[in-house]
Parts: sequence; structure tokens; C-alpha cells
Amino acid sequence: MKIKSVYWEKLVLILFSLIFYQKYGGSFFAIFPLSLYVLVILSLILFFKKEKKIKLNLWFFLLFIFFLNMLTSLFWTNALFYGLQKVIIIIITLFTFYAIAPIIRKNFIFFIKVNFIFFLIYLINLYIQYGFFEQLSDMLNVRFRLGWDDEGSALNPIGIARYLLYGFINIAFYVLITKETKKYNFFIKISLSIASLVGVLYLFFTGTKAPILAFISSILLYIFINKYINRKIKVTILIIPLLTYLMYSSINLLNQNNLTQSQQDYIEYRYLNTDAALSDRAMQNERALTKIDGTIILFGAGSGDFGHLYTGQDQRDYPHNILSEILYENGIINLIIFLSLFFYILHLSRKNKSIPLAFFIISFNYFFINALFSGDLISNNLVFGFLVLIILEVQREQKKYIL
Repeated sequence: MKIKSVYWEKLVLILFSLIFYQKYGGSFFAIFPLSLYVLVILSLILFFKKEKKIKLNLWFFLLFIFFLNMLTSLFWTNALFYGLQKVIIIIITLFTFYAIAPIIRKNFIFFIKVNFIFFLIYLINLYIQYGFFEQLSDMLNVRFRLGWDDEGSALNPIGIARYLLYGFINIAFYVLITKETKKYNFFIKISLSIASLVGVLYLFFTGTKAPILAFISSILLYIFINKYINRKIKVTILIIPLLTYLMYSSINLLNQNNLTQSQQDYIEYRYLNTDAALSDRAMQNERALTKIDGTIILFGAGSGDFGHLYTGQDQRDYPHNILSEILYENGIINLIIFLSLFFYILHLSRKNKSIPLAFFIISFNYFFINALFSGDLISNNLVFGFLVLIILEVQREQKKYIL
């Protein structure tokens, strides 16, 4: 029975990691839709898992209020189909992460390893789809971005960058775990180094800055808040912004001396010029915030209503900022709840010693900061997934329940 338990739990984690891979455009296993993988995962958990008692705490209660407000606002939204789609996807995300949380915690090292394996498969996916450095460098121009014009594919620049950088988070924890268990051998070191280098090269060709900012910010935020991390490490980490500056300076120097005009234009527009990206995101947020009145502040315009406001149709459109989206569509109460959960996680970051909880927190921060720049609640559903993992991990450690 124990052998069977080990097998089904690992199968669940493989399928769960596959969802991340496919969400961001991985195509090797795309013969089945994501919904089918979710259904299989939940079916396996319900069939094999013995413990069925539901345990809730204050933070789950706040999440319940949050999504009750989302659900209630469907009564007055002008975009019922899109709004309902949002609510259903977020609820499925919450339920799936809640169900799988004990399995991730029990098999955490295996989970990190599987994520790394899918990261490698994703790199192979990119190589088959686009080629490598030499082919891609010849295509560089202002309009080029890896995945931008890939019709019929789920790959897109932001999605590629997000998954690659999430892979880097997994690699960092893989290094941390293998060093602690004294299994950080030469083969692992070489494999991780090569995979990271290839990932960085593909990341460069996405021409996307926001995920890089989210990656750096999420790690720095945790390291500087956590009181148990040595001050020498914190001072050393300050080298990251310096290295980033040196990298941009090197790119600028390379841009001026050794590249074709098209390649220079690509680097200038995608990495050295921030005005275009900032003005575009500022415009998107302004569209949402300027339409807010007293009624919308209190109750929201309704889940999914932002798209209807500008198109007059029940279709997907959003301000590319999770806070503006929540405030406009669901009102000030939901925004306060979400920010309360965020500050609660910052508080947890200060006192945490657990490696799994550190991984959940950094992943949450990474996807949350990404959600400040692009996507809607549907594309940023992992924010709520990792939020559930954090709450359950703390609950497991404290063993305090109100229900």
C-alpha cells in the first residue's frame, strides 16, 4: 500500500508540473487540454487520499469573502460570460492547490526535480520551434520577440519569459536542497549551469523586461525581509543590481560596436528604452482608474466588466494590473483583502526558516509582481494558487484551525 501511495503521489506531481509547462506554451504533451490534467489530478487525490476533513483558518475565511464578492458581482456585471469564466478558473485553481498541497509538502524535493525536468523539456521545445542563438540573432529587429508572431502556438514572449524565470527559481532551490543534503555533485552543477545559460539566452530573445524585474524583486524582497539570513549574504546580494547595471552597460557597449543595425535597434528598444513599456502600462491603468466612481469603489463594476466598458461586448479585456482590476471590478473590500494577504506574506517572510515555505513565498511574490504589469486574473491564477500553498504550510506548522 505504501508503494502504491508513493507512485500515485508522484504521478500527481508530474501532472501538476505539466500544467505549469503547458500553461506557458509547452507543446509536447498538448494532445490533452489543461482541464483534463486537472480533472485527473483531482480524481487521483479523491480516490487515494484518506484524510477528507476540511480545515480552515482566518486567511481562508478572507479568501472566501474575496471570491464570494467576485461571485456576487456577476449579478450586475455587463460581461457575464467572461466574468463567470474568471470566477470558475480561480475557484478551480484554489481547490486544486488546496488538494495537492499536502502531496507537494510530503514530496517537496521530488516536486522541485520534476519542475526542473519540465524546464529542460521546455528548452528543447524552444529549440525545435525557433532554433538557437545563431538563427535567432539573425532575426533581431525592433519588431522581433520570441513567440510574438507564432500563430497556432500557445507560446508568447511574456509566457516564455515567465516560465523560464520560474524555472530559475526552481533551479535555485534545487541547488540549495542538494547542497544541504550534500548531493551537489559535479554532474548536477554542470547540468544546472548549462540549463541556466541556455535559459538566459532564450530569455534575452523574448525582449520582455517585466518578468526579469519580478524575478529579481521577488528574491531580493524575501532575502532582505527574512531576519535569519546572514547580513553578509544580504550585502552580497546587493551585487545583483550592480551586475544588472553592468549587464546593461555591456549590452549598450556591444550595441554600439559589434552588432548590425537591426540588432542594435532590438536591444535599444527592448532593453535600453523603458519609456514605451511604462507609458503603455500607465495608459492601461488610467483606463481603469478614471472610470471609478463612488458606487464602483464600494461594490465594483462586476467581474469581467472592464472589457465591456471599452468594447461594449462581453469579451476579455483588462488593465494589465491585478490591483486596478480588483478595485474596478470588485471594489475596495476585495482590494483590502488582497493587500492584507500580501502584507501577511511579507510578515511570514521575516520569521521563516522553512525551505518549502520560502519557495512558496518567493513564487507567490514572483507571480504577483508579474501580475502588476500584465494579464488578468485568469492568466495570473497562480498568484492565488501559491497563496493557498502558503496558508496551508503555515497552518501545518502551527497546527491551529478555527474550523
